[in-house]
Amino acid sequence: MARWNVAGQLAALLAALETQDFAQADAAAVRFAAALRRSPEGVQSISAAAFDKLLCYLSSPVSKRAYQVAACATSACLVAEGDDESRFATQICRAAGCAAALVRGITSHNAALRLRIMLALPCVFPAMLHTFSEQEQIRFDTAIAEAPGVPATVGRLLGGSEEAERSLATGLLLKMLNAAPPAAAAAAAEVVRQPGALPGLIAAAGNDMFAMVALNTWQELIPAGVAREDLARGVAEAGARGALTRVAGAAERLFSRNPANDDLFLVMAGGLTALCLHEPAAAAVAANAGVVSAMRGALRSGTRAAAALRLLLALKGPWRAAPRRVGGDPCGSGGGGGAEGDGGGGSLGDPRLLAEVVRAAASADLDVCLLAFRLIWDGDDVWSVPLMAPVAVSALRKLNWELTE
Repeated sequence: MARWNVAGQLAALLAALETQDFAQADAAAVRFAAALRRSPEGVQSISAAAFDKLLCYLSSPVSKRAYQVAACATSACLVAEGDDESRFATQICRAAGCAAALVRGITSHNAALRLRIMLALPCVFPAMLHTFSEQEQIRFDTAIAEAPGVPATVGRLLGGSEEAERSLATGLLLKMLNAAPPAAAAAAAEVVRQPGALPGLIAAAGNDMFAMVALNTWQELIPAGVAREDLARGVAEAGARGALTRVAGAAERLFSRNPANDDLFLVMAGGLTALCLHEPAAAAVAANAGVVSAMRGALRSGTRAAAALRLLLALKGPWRAAPRRVGGDPCGSGGGGGAEGDGGGGSLGDPRLLAEVVRAAASADLDVCLLAFRLIWDGDDVWSVPLMAPVAVSALRKLNWELTE
């Protein structure tokens, strides 16, 4: 039936936009979206030329109404194609200004339009990795960071109650933080000003699917110039909502499920270290036996040891301050059963952890050696004292200091 002819409905929509008959364009957009829902395979009948013409109305609209119609139709195409294909997403990335124009639609007061765009954007971002050069990526990130209303909208979405919106906002914030430094700093400041934005970002890190992106985003807030006091308030508020414990749980599960993924480990450990500069977060993560156990296992890895030691150093302060049970572990410590399948052993006071730290101190990597030395020096258990001497000697030798044996 002509009613479900996807290419025909798009042609009618484009004709209405060309004559600026927006009532007809709105009706055509509804029919076009319905045709795609009824026959998703019909998306393949849309020619590159027709889609390019639609993108012209997206990037250079003759009016707000024209933009809304074009954005709705573009989003419908992307969602119908899905993220397994990249034809339309690649066209958007190659057409000047189109991707940034689509992102700007999240500031619309039209709730239906915002929803369509938020469903479509995850189909676009992966295509950028294959389409944009590094400089083009920075220009795109800068364009959305400087787009009026976008940073504030991202902050409001982070502070909202909808998990899907919060997750999309997390990805958009990370892209804005990768913009040119002045734009990144201004965007970060605007996002942080929105109520609940930072606790919302931490809450996103408690979702297994978005923990890696959220923790990476948190880590980038510091070089973007977000004040430590603002970050501390965000951590405290997130802790009051129970989000920090969920973040530690998500980290434990991801470490356990992906034991061979170095990239995931390094991003997660770096993000947790930045988060654990604040005591409530450090206490929550230190109490998770699975995370600590994963760090112990990482000390034998040449690529992971330094990141693991930095996180252990961040965790050490709150652990030392906690009241002790008989046996030396802090009261309230616990968490998962350990990421190594060893039945636990994930306490910062575990002698096996110290043994791995001492072993790491013999590394040829000077950073690993000195981090291990710092970690043992910071220890407060009597049994660690005899082990400090060989670590100190190892560290000093690597610094080429002259020692008399």
